Amino acid sequence: MRKLQIPLSKAHKIISPRIAYIVTTIDPKSRVNAAVFSNLTSVSTQPERLVLGVYKSWDTIKNIKETREFVVNVPSKQLIDKVWICGDKYAGNPIPTGINELSIAGLTEISSEKVKPPRIKECYGHLECKVVWIKDVGDHYLVLSDIIAASFTQGILKFLNP
Repeated sequence: MRKLQIPLSKAHKIISPRIAYIVTTIDPKSRVNAAVFSNLTSVSTQPERLVLGVYKSWDTIKNIKETREFVVNVPSKQLIDKVWICGDKYAGNPIPTGINELSIAGLTEISSEKVKPPRIKECYGHLECKVVWIKDVGDHYLVLSDIIAASFTQGILKFLNP
């Protein structure tokens, strides 16, 4: 089988598709922002930490820099249409700053346990995060955070149920 070269500017596409997570943040005026990310992974289990790659011009990073917290919401495949609405920048239909993507998508905000940004009721898992550091890594910022609370819908993750 012949192997072909691709331009380095397209190299990231080799690791697609990736899991889509909805990250919720709030701005200094307490307005909710929801954006879809796949540039996210666990990087430590003691302490529990994850890293998130965020495009520099997005409202998400502006909010994270201001508040130093965010929530990773894990949707099921049944929410794919709603994920696409929150992934407005990818879908080619950008939602203006200050407009709540969750209400446009028909998703429900619920209070988080330890941070101000909300969790999404329809998502089955939630990781509440506090920023450790933010690094400039090119056209993205890399955000290392401590997971300070985690929750999931009862009955969904069988390995965690009593």
